[in-house]
Amino acid sequence: MGAGGMGKTSLALHIMEHAKRLLQVMELSTPEEKNGYGILEAYLQSSQESILLVLDNFETPWYSSADQNAVQNLIEKICGQRKISTIVTMRGVEGPGNIKWNKLGSQSGLPPLTLEAAREAFISISQNADGSEEVDELLKELDCMPLAVLLMAQLSKRLSLDDLINDWQMSKINMLRNGNQNGRLTSMNTSINLSMKILMSQDAGSTKILPVLAFLPNGIPLWTSNLPKLSPELGNDFKMNVMSIIDSGLIYEEAKSLKMLSPIREYTQMEHPIKQTHLNQISNFYVQLLHNLPQSRVEAQDLLEGHTANISTIFTRQIDTAPQEAHLKAIYCFAEFTKFYPQILVMLDKALSHNWDGGQQEHIKIRFKKVEIMRLTRFYREAILEILEIQTINMQIVPNDQKVQMETLANCDQKLGKIYYLQAQYSQAIEKLTNAQTEFEKIGDRLGAAQCLQSLGDIHRMQDKYPQAIEKLTNAQTELRRLGISEGLHSV
Repeated sequence: MGAGGMGKTSLALHIMEHAKRLLQVMELSTPEEKNGYGILEAYLQSSQESILLVLDNFETPWYSSADQNAVQNLIEKICGQRKISTIVTMRGVEGPGNIKWNKLGSQSGLPPLTLEAAREAFISISQNADGSEEVDELLKELDCMPLAVLLMAQLSKRLSLDDLINDWQMSKINMLRNGNQNGRLTSMNTSINLSMKILMSQDAGSTKILPVLAFLPNGIPLWTSNLPKLSPELGNDFKMNVMSIIDSGLIYEEAKSLKMLSPIREYTQMEHPIKQTHLNQISNFYVQLLHNLPQSRVEAQDLLEGHTANISTIFTRQIDTAPQEAHLKAIYCFAEFTKFYPQILVMLDKALSHNWDGGQQEHIKIRFKKVEIMRLTRFYREAILEILEIQTINMQIVPNDQKVQMETLANCDQKLGKIYYLQAQYSQAIEKLTNAQTEFEKIGDRLGAAQCLQSLGDIHRMQDKYPQAIEKLTNAQTELRRLGISEGLHSV
C-alpha cells in the first residue's frame, strides 16, 4: 500500500527475485469464450504446489471494475486457499476486500526512503554525484520519494548537480520523467495523475481540499479541528472527503497531521492552483493562532513548531498579493521566538517590500528586528550593514518628530556597540555605547541610558578594569532600581 511512486512494484519484484528459484510462471492463456477469472481459479485449486501470487497495480481492477463485488469475491476466494500466498500492490492505505492484510511499512503503507537510503540509491544510479550536502538538499526537496529519487538520479547522468538544483527550482515536477516516456513508472506526473483520476472517480468533491493541502508545506496539524477553520466552506462531511484522499494515496496521516509529499504537492499546485479566497482564509487562521498563543512560551513554541513553514509560506505570499497590517503584526509575534529565526528573517525581508501604514518608521522597526536576530545568530557583518541602512533612512526622513529621529540614532549606536563588544572590539564598542548613552539622556530615555552604562561596565570587566567596571555597573543598577527594575538587564 502507499502513494504512487513509493516503490510498491519495485518491492514486489525484489521479493519475487529472491524467491524465483521457488517460483514457476503460470503462463496462463484465456481461450476464446472463456472467463479469465474462472481459468485462474481452476488453476489455483488444482495446483499441488505452494504458490506466491503477485497482483500488481491492483487499484486498476479494484476501482475501475463495473462490478467491484466480483473483484472482491475473487480476491477473497484466492486468499482463502491454504497453499496460496498473495502480494497485492495498490495505491491507498486499505487493502481490498474483507481480508486481514499484513502491510509492509506503516499503517499508511510504504513510507518515503530515509535520507541515507535515498542518498545511497541516488549515488548508485548517478555517475557524477557523491555524498555531498547538495545531494542531500536535493533529496530533501523530493521528500525522498523513491520514484522521484530514481528519475532525478537518471537525470544526473546527463546534467550537473548545480543544473539539477536550478532546474528543480524552475521546472519542479515537470522534469521528473525518463526521456519521453510517460508511463506510471517513468513519469512522476503520470503516476500522480493516475491517483487523481482514481480520486475523481470515487469522490470528486474531495478535490476541493487538495489546493489547501498542497499549499501548506507542514500539512495540516491536528486536522480534525484545524481543517474546518482553514476551509470553512467544506461542510460537515469533510472527514469523509479526507478519508477518500487518503485512500487515493495522495496524502497520508501522521501524528494527527495530514501531509502531502513534495512531488505530489508540486503537481497539485500546478493542476489545482490555490485561490485567493483560500489564501485569505489560511492567513486569517494564522493571524488568530499567533495572537492567541498560550501564555507559556514553551507551550507556545511547541504549538508553533508544527506550523513554521506554513506561517512563512502564507505571509510571504500574502504580502505579495493581499497585504494587511494584521499580517505584519502576526510576523512580529512570530519573531519573538528565537528557534524560528531563519524563517523569520525571510519574512522580514519580504515585509520590507511593502509600504505599511507606518511608512519609513515601520521599515526602520522591521530592520531593527532584523539587526537583533542577526546579532543573536552571529551574523555581525550583515547586522552592521543593516544598521548603516537604518542610519541612511533616518537621515532622509522629514523630521516631523525630532525625538523619534534621535531615538533611532541612539538605538543604532547602542546596537553597534553591542556588536563590537561581542567581537571583542572594545574601543569601538565603548565609543558607540558612550554616544548612545549621551543620546538617550538627551531625549530623557533613562532605561536606554542605564542599559548602555551596564554594557560599558561589562566591557571594563572584560578588560580587567575593575574599578571602572564597579562604578558603571553600580550606577546602572541604582538607576534600574529607581525605574522599578529589581534585576539588572543583561547588556548582551
